[in-house]
Amino acid sequence: MPPKRILVLGITGVDKERAIDNLLDFYAEDPHGKPQPVAIDFEKQYIPRIADLHEYLDEKERNQSRIWEEAWSDFSKDYGGYEGDIILSLHGVIVRKLYGFRSPLNLKLLEEWAPTDIVTLIDDIYMCWFRTEYRAGGLDWKGRPTLEQLLTARRVETHTGDLIAGHCTARKYTKNYILAVRHPVRVLYRLLYGPQPQTKPVYLSFPITGPRDMREKGSNQGIDEVNGFIKEASGFEVRNPNVACFCPLAIDELPIESLFKMMDGGSGREAAKDSSGAVAKMDIETVLKQRWEVDDFWDGEILLTDDSVVPEIAKTAIELDIDQVRDALGLIRTDVAHRDFRLVLQSKCLVVFNPWFDNQQSYGVDNEIACAYQHQIPTFIYQDPEHGDLTFVEQELKRQVGALGGRPGQEYIKFYGSLEDLFGDVERRILSKRLKKS
Repeated sequence: MPPKRILVLGITGVDKERAIDNLLDFYAEDPHGKPQPVAIDFEKQYIPRIADLHEYLDEKERNQSRIWEEAWSDFSKDYGGYEGDIILSLHGVIVRKLYGFRSPLNLKLLEEWAPTDIVTLIDDIYMCWFRTEYRAGGLDWKGRPTLEQLLTARRVETHTGDLIAGHCTARKYTKNYILAVRHPVRVLYRLLYGPQPQTKPVYLSFPITGPRDMREKGSNQGIDEVNGFIKEASGFEVRNPNVACFCPLAIDELPIESLFKMMDGGSGREAAKDSSGAVAKMDIETVLKQRWEVDDFWDGEILLTDDSVVPEIAKTAIELDIDQVRDALGLIRTDVAHRDFRLVLQSKCLVVFNPWFDNQQSYGVDNEIACAYQHQIPTFIYQDPEHGDLTFVEQELKRQVGALGGRPGQEYIKFYGSLEDLFGDVERRILSKRLKKS
């Protein structure tokens, strides 16, 4: 089998180094009969040979490209004839307040390197911001991008990965997988080293807003039910080494919207107070308390990243500025839909839990189902009868009425009476290789 050339992208503030270290640890536990991949951090290992990082970031665009190409030349001299697997991490775009973002990449050189796999790692944008602020230590020249700049850069970084996948790869149908770093390590491992081409990415679709609203009213029932579903999905994933499950809660950015409303006080001028009477603030610990806790369903799992840096950041009293949050909220909310649709489209099938929650339709789940059947992606659904009448829900989603029959695409939707039946059927279909969608 030819060596892999794995390209890992991700904007500044995404802890790619830790994610790759955890991936290599996972790799070492699974016997391969060949050496462990070598990991290269391009900006950290090769750019400093040519220029200091801050000088590189502030150079004129043509000089940035020259520095990048010289660094690539050094990398090629070191690893051009390497016969093992290489995991190369780099930034598709660089971010600076002076110019927003730029891409210094030379696509022709990347085409010659011919990556076999591409992954763009993403993280909660506020975590990226806190990390970059902590790293800068108040020194602007070290790089202190705003939330809005980080969000814009993430969009362009993703697009850059798509361009590389479309024009520079060794295989015609290489994908640029988007993956949040709060997924278990095995998800990335299976995308890269699972039984190709039989590895089946599965998207988990379930209501999020409804359970959160229920929690605001004093009940954790909805949260607990979703956590239970994801635990079931995790067990299904563990049993099937050719499965990688994408979970939308691995990135959770909307909590800063509710914190913003508290801070804004409704006027944009005067900060509100929290329940204790203190002026509301948005430091890292306050933000993380609002996030859906993935340890509640991935307890004990090794994730691609962790919050080990949080205690040190918390000591610095870094707080998000309300004006930065105001500027970013529209992008954050828009990215939720774009990201979830993207995850649907990079999956082989959907597993859906409670498209009706508390007897109300979950519009986010409904949109994901619609996206799936419009792209011929099989969708397997369990509806808890305590949250919605099964007959009614099935009629609404399939719409089997009228002279022309059901809604176009409804043949891709299948309902089950229990999660056990659902996962059992999907398991049989995946193991029998009946899911042929590429």
